[in-house]
Amino acid sequence: MNEINGFIHFLTEKKIELQCSEGQLKISAPKNVLTNEIISEIQKNKAKLIELLVSIESKDHRPLIQKIEKQEGIYKTTYSQKAQWAKYNFSSFWIAENGCLIKIFKEINLDLFKQALWLFVFRHDCLTSHYEFTDGDLVQVTQAQNLRTPALRVLKLSNVADISSSSKEIYHKELNTSFDLNKGPLFRVTVASFNEENHHVFYTIDSSIYDRMSEHIIISEIDEIYECLKNRKHINLPEINFQYHEFSEWEDTLLKGKYGNILRNYWKKYVSSFREVTYLPTDFPYDYRKSNSMNYLDAFEFEIKNFCKPTAIEKFEYISGTRSSFKFVSGGLFKFTFSDQNIILQLRDFSKENAISMYSIFLSVFYLLFHKLSNQKEIVIGNCVSLKDDPKLNQTIGFFTNIIFTKAEVDEKEEYLYFVKRVMNDFINCYEHKNYPWEKVLEESNNAYHKLSLLFLDYLNLGERESEEDNGRLEHEEGAPAIFDNSCFIHEYRNAIQFQWIYSKQLFHEETVKNFIEEYKKILFTVVNNPQSTIKNILQ
Repeated sequence: MNEINGFIHFLTEKKIELQCSEGQLKISAPKNVLTNEIISEIQKNKAKLIELLVSIESKDHRPLIQKIEKQEGIYKTTYSQKAQWAKYNFSSFWIAENGCLIKIFKEINLDLFKQALWLFVFRHDCLTSHYEFTDGDLVQVTQAQNLRTPALRVLKLSNVADISSSSKEIYHKELNTSFDLNKGPLFRVTVASFNEENHHVFYTIDSSIYDRMSEHIIISEIDEIYECLKNRKHINLPEINFQYHEFSEWEDTLLKGKYGNILRNYWKKYVSSFREVTYLPTDFPYDYRKSNSMNYLDAFEFEIKNFCKPTAIEKFEYISGTRSSFKFVSGGLFKFTFSDQNIILQLRDFSKENAISMYSIFLSVFYLLFHKLSNQKEIVIGNCVSLKDDPKLNQTIGFFTNIIFTKAEVDEKEEYLYFVKRVMNDFINCYEHKNYPWEKVLEESNNAYHKLSLLFLDYLNLGERESEEDNGRLEHEEGAPAIFDNSCFIHEYRNAIQFQWIYSKQLFHEETVKNFIEEYKKILFTVVNNPQSTIKNILQ
């Protein structure tokens, strides 16, 4: 059954949906994704697939997301929103965690564009929301009754020598300028007009209501509304079935119910099996506190001790007048892209032929790299997972993200193909329990953060979207906040696979991390070409 679990995970990554209705298997998939090979594999495993889907349906105690009645715009908050608000108000290590998207227009009618923004915001309650502490609890308040256009700034920038550099400067300023969570709104727009044919629009949104799965909603909906207004056409956008605050209500119901107990018990058992922290040889001493800096797990510990365990009312008494003196560790950023179509095709073929998800390949190689660097058998890695599973949330903007830590034990006598399938099956099991907030996992696991490593991997499949970057060179930038010691963000496009590797400059020289990356690429290409080799031979 593990193989079937893995096959379903592979199908899910390809956005192929399976449903069982009255004993019949129904399939829906994007155009040109359902190949003959995949259809043949589905037919071969039809009976097992139906058995598993029926089993999941009968055992799944998750409450359904349901519409809720308006309560004068006052709603529950998610656990991640509570954590974000607490950090914003009480800790100086908080940094602006915004999303910022850039859209370039050759021409723009500002009056019509303002109307488009108003209509767009009207569709999404969270874009006019703010947070209030009421009756001992944090709530989100939407301002739909007093709706106003989001904060809009127009910059006239004539005679700019380097438009690209100026645009990048504005982007970083928007990214690092925080919102007032207690007043709102949590969405703003800046229009930078460099000349008559070059207008850069920056959409900035606070991370408490935003994740990367919301990017296409923001860009596509504003574009659609603006073009319809400009061409005097009827605006025909898909209906929004659920607002983000309805997801907040669902999460609260889930955590208090039977399924919440299932998730709690799973993570308590899983985290208790962690035996050792992954320690890497570093160029500088591993001591953040002396340097007045904070990493991700320090932040978790601070957050849990100060914000999670006391009751809501006690939070104010407990933390009043105290603010952490920590800041996040400064880091460096490496960027590189696989744009060679032969390399991309080779990775995708390997994935299809072995029914292994692309993420499982990247994750397994991440494990192997840090096993080699640390000479430790057990490796623990943080993973970013999306909670946006229900198709009814497809048009909803919000923060549908959680972090889970998964582990792998590396046996160098094992063939890589067996190892990667073991990694995939373990990740699938963890993924199936992903709806439990990681802050609560740590809060309830006797300071489990001391057992975790500071390694992180994030992967996002952007489907048919085209990458605008086509540079295979390794590029380096300064100034990225190093929340983890080493973190890698992977974006897969139709025509390229992009990597961003962020590292702590207080631990590693630039050249050291460059060697990490080259070793990662070397292992990746080796396992794809020689999957039957033992791990020992691969790492030589």
